[in-house]
Amino acid sequence: MKRSIFFFILAIAFLMGCSSAEISKKEVYKETALPLEISNTVKESDIKRIDWDKTATTFNTGTRSDMVGNKMKVGIIGPELKTKKIDKWMWHFWGIKEGKLTIVGYNKKSSTVKPVLYDVNSKKYYWTKDGFGSEVNGADSHIPSNVLLNESGKWAFLVYIDNKLFDILVMDIKQE
Repeated sequence: MKRSIFFFILAIAFLMGCSSAEISKKEVYKETALPLEISNTVKESDIKRIDWDKTATTFNTGTRSDMVGNKMKVGIIGPELKTKKIDKWMWHFWGIKEGKLTIVGYNKKSSTVKPVLYDVNSKKYYWTKDGFGSEVNGADSHIPSNVLLNESGKWAFLVYIDNKLFDILVMDIKQE
């Protein structure tokens, strides 16, 4: 009897130890709930690849327009994005001439995954946009969009072309 009580207590202690280790693991690596409509594009490993210290920078393209982004990969011309304010951004791409563009926003603090692109006519968010334009401002292609975020903080914009991760832009979005 004493022996079975000892093993029971040992088993409970072991399970409690595993349980607290699981909790602390989840606290360190917040789990991300990916919306169904982009689950075939975005991978959990893409989110883990975000380098929060590598923020988008302003760079000169040799034309009249400075951009914010990752030079020779993805650049944006547009105002500094503030929460709850619709702004127009012109996305520029190097090494890409056509494809299906998908932009996924990921908030560092809340681990929220959200669409960033916004249609002012339907007043709805969307993930994907077709219709790359020609070379402009030193880039190989471009595409305009409206953008809107309702939450401030550090955001990563995961940029996919034809469902493949192309680049990640990290930006600090301020409260309006």
